[in-house]
Amino acid sequence: MIARAWGAFLLAFGALLLALMCFAWAIASVLLLPLASARWGRRVGRMGAMCVFRGWLGVMEALGERYFARELAAAGAPQVSEMPIVESATHIRG
Repeated sequence: MIARAWGAFLLAFGALLLALMCFAWAIASVLLLPLASARWGRRVGRMGAMCVFRGWLGVMEALGERYFARELAAAGAPQVSEMPIVESATHIRG
């Protein structure tokens, strides 16, 4: 019972945390927009999104949620550092 409650809490907390982290990055990127060239902005945007997602995964794993790591390993997925960069829904650069 307690394990299920903790799992439900982690799911809700994780979703809220990811939403807040993405919102914070969106605000930061809007503030950086006037200072950025297209090339620099693209590089910083990708780096920021990657850091936000990796930070979120780190927080979730620190809280005990190992679902993501287990599922990726079971699927034979590469480590996060080896994953390709998704530039758009139709273009993946490896």
